[in-house]
Amino acid sequence: MDRWWVPGVFALLVGPGVTFGVMAPAQALPIDRLNEIAQSVTVRIQADRPSSGVLIDRQGDLYTVLTTHHGVQVQDRYTVVTPDGKRYPVEWRSIQPLPNLDLALVQFRSAANYATAKLANYVPTTQQPLFISGFPAPSAAVSEQIRLFIPGQTVPTTQAIALAQNPFSQGYRVFYTNLAEAGMSGSPLFDLNGHVVAIHGRSEGEETFDPQLQEPRRLRLGYSSGILMRTLLQYQPRLSVQTKETPPPAPTPVETAAMAKLLQNWVVTPAGAPSAMTWVNYSNTLYRLGRFPEALAAIDKALELEFNAPQFWYFQGVILQAMQRPQEAVNAFDRATQLQPNFYRAWQAKALVLSTLGRSIEAIGSLDQALQIDPQAYVALYLRAQVLGQALQQPQAALLDLDRVLQLQPEFVEAWVLKGRVLQSLGKSAEALVAVNQALAIEPRDRDAQALRVSLRSGR
Repeated sequence: MDRWWVPGVFALLVGPGVTFGVMAPAQALPIDRLNEIAQSVTVRIQADRPSSGVLIDRQGDLYTVLTTHHGVQVQDRYTVVTPDGKRYPVEWRSIQPLPNLDLALVQFRSAANYATAKLANYVPTTQQPLFISGFPAPSAAVSEQIRLFIPGQTVPTTQAIALAQNPFSQGYRVFYTNLAEAGMSGSPLFDLNGHVVAIHGRSEGEETFDPQLQEPRRLRLGYSSGILMRTLLQYQPRLSVQTKETPPPAPTPVETAAMAKLLQNWVVTPAGAPSAMTWVNYSNTLYRLGRFPEALAAIDKALELEFNAPQFWYFQGVILQAMQRPQEAVNAFDRATQLQPNFYRAWQAKALVLSTLGRSIEAIGSLDQALQIDPQAYVALYLRAQVLGQALQQPQAALLDLDRVLQLQPEFVEAWVLKGRVLQSLGKSAEALVAVNQALAIEPRDRDAQALRVSLRSGR
C-alpha cells in the first residue's frame, strides 16, 4: 500500500538573515508521475529491523537492490518485498557491503519484470527539491505496510553540520529537509527528473523511549542526511547501473508558489493530549518548513509537559536562533547544558550564536567546552578555526585546528577550503593551492573551492 505523506517541509534555514526557498517541477515530470516511478523501484527489506531499498540493476533474472549497510549488517532473515508484493528471501552472507560507504548491495532472483532506477551522477544545488520514497517500520500507531513519498529540499552543508552529530562519515554528504521514519533507511531520494540522487540513511536526533506512548521513538532535532549517488559512483566506478548527468530544470515562480501552498495544508496540529516527544517532532516539522513562531509554540508545549528535558531546551535554542533572537537562544542553550553538562552539541550551538553576536572569546570558550567532552568533534574544531582565523585574526592557531580536523575527517571539503583561505591570508599561495586542490579532488564541482582556486591563480 502506498500513501502520500507531505507534512510541509519545503523550507530552508540559512542562518542569520533568514531566507527560504521552495522549488517545484518546471518542464519536468509531474509529481504524480514521480510517485509512480518511485513506487516502481522502491522495495521493502523485511527483517526484525526492517529497512528500505531501491532496484538499480537487472542481469537476466538477477536483480540488485541498493540500501544502507547498517540496515542489513546484522545476521538475520532478510526478505526483499517488491512493488507487486512478492517476497524474495535473501541469504545474509550474500549481501555485499561497499567499502568506505554505509551502502550495501542485496540481490535476489526473479523471472518477473521489475523496473530499475536511473542514478543521478551530479551534486544537487542548495534548495533543490528531493522526494524520499520508503517504508516506515510498523509501530503501535501504524501496523500496515505503507510506502511514504515525502518531499523536501537540500540544505547548505555549513548550515546542516552545526546540528549534526557526525557528518561526512561513511559517505554522508548531502543534507535535506525531508522527514523520514524508522525503517526508511535505504530509501531512495528522487529529483524532479525521476532519477535517484541519494540514499537516505540518517535523521538527526536521538533514539529514545517515549514514556507517555510506552514505545521507542525517534526524537528529531535537525535535518536528514544521505549518500550521494555521485559518491557511490566515485567509489564504485565499475558498478553496472544506469546513470544520468543532467540536473533537473529550474522551477517557475508560479509552480513554486503552488507547491508551497499545497504543502502548507499537510501540517496537522497534534490533537488531544499527545506526548512531549510528539510536540517536539511536530516542532521540528514546522522548523523545517520555516514556520518558526509555530515551531516555538510547539516546543514550548513540549516543555510544559516535560520541563527538564535538555534536548527540548536545545531545540528551543535552535528555533530562537533562526528567529534572530540570539540572547534568548543563548539562554536556552545554557539551560540545556545545565541539565546535561556533557551535551556537546548544545555547547557548539551556543558558540555559533555567540559568534554572530561578536562575542568571539565566549564563543571559543563554548567550543572548548564541547571539545573537552569530545576531543574528536571535528565540527567544533572547524567552527573554532573559523572564529580564530576570521574574528580573532589568529591564523596559525586556526591552521592547527584545521590540520586536526583533516586528520579526523579527510573528506571535509569545507575544511580544506577554509585552510586554503587562511593560507592565502598569510601569503602562502602555493600551500593554499594544494589545500584547494585537495578539496576539488574530493568534490570537483565545489563552487567555493573553484572560486578560491581562480583567486589564487590570478594572484588576487
